[in-house]
Amino acid sequence: MKFKLIVAAGLLALGLGAAWCAGDLARRGAAFGLLCGAVALGGLARLGGLAAGGTPPLPHLLALGMELGVTPALWLWSRRSPRRRTAASLEAWLRDG
Repeated sequence: MKFKLIVAAGLLALGLGAAWCAGDLARRGAAFGLLCGAVALGGLARLGGLAAGGTPPLPHLLALGMELGVTPALWLWSRRSPRRRTAASLEAWLRDG
């Protein structure tokens, strides 16, 4: 039970940190990159667990996809131009490609 609370608190901290960074990526891009790196490292650890222990439940596989797919894509998107992106431009990018 205690471990689950620690994990939940860590995930909440990552989410709040990413939301804070999204408000001004021009100034907080380095912090956003650090958060993305932490999530991707967690995904690599999950991938190692998958290799060592077999196929996990579906929620773990979905989390793996987010950690190693979506998170690096968001980081690349944030680095795509010299001018950092805003939340509004993310919506436009997702809509228009």
